Amino acid sequence: MKGVDWDQVRLDYLSKLYPGMTEDSLFQVVADMLQELKDDHVNLVSSFATSFYGVEYQAPDNFDWRIIVDHYITPDYMITGPFAHNFIANKEIGYMRQSSFGSSITPAHLDYLLERYSNTKGLVLNLRENGGGAIVNVFRILSRFVENETTVYYSRIKAGPQKDNFTEATAAVVSPWDGIRYENPVIVLTDRGTYSSGSLLTLATKALP
Repeated sequence: MKGVDWDQVRLDYLSKLYPGMTEDSLFQVVADMLQELKDDHVNLVSSFATSFYGVEYQAPDNFDWRIIVDHYITPDYMITGPFAHNFIANKEIGYMRQSSFGSSITPAHLDYLLERYSNTKGLVLNLRENGGGAIVNVFRILSRFVENETTVYYSRIKAGPQKDNFTEATAAVVSPWDGIRYENPVIVLTDRGTYSSGSLLTLATKALP
């Protein structure tokens, strides 16, 4: 529900079509039309090209992993599953960098991390330039930071060819993990290169205390 006026979009791009245009030209017009969604999940695929939006290029790149290593978590940082992590601020804060939701996050990964940083005053979860992956990992992480069942967002799914064919809104609920959880403050870092499951987790955290 991005507020795109598809009737107007149709008129705008229909005017760019003409008899005898090449496949390459037609591809570019349709690809440009799909960019109105501003979504890296939407691609036009042909035998000769694939379109993409490139959301990570929509703003200056302000993330440099080398700076994080040199000035914060130091080169002796640990890797647990998809997390690179270490203590910072005189071991008062835990710092975890997650660059992707593509690999599976297991209970053992999260148990180890939250046990290691259990006595810290807070955690930093760095999701900058995280291109996403499996949504199930979002809920595995969030379950470690809630005490009660919490609705974090609602979703509607496209259900037919008409513009208004959507299902009823369904609540996405995070249930607390029956085990090791973390109750101190958590700061989530994101940027324009954080999208898909990364942006979904960011959105969900806004529903948490």
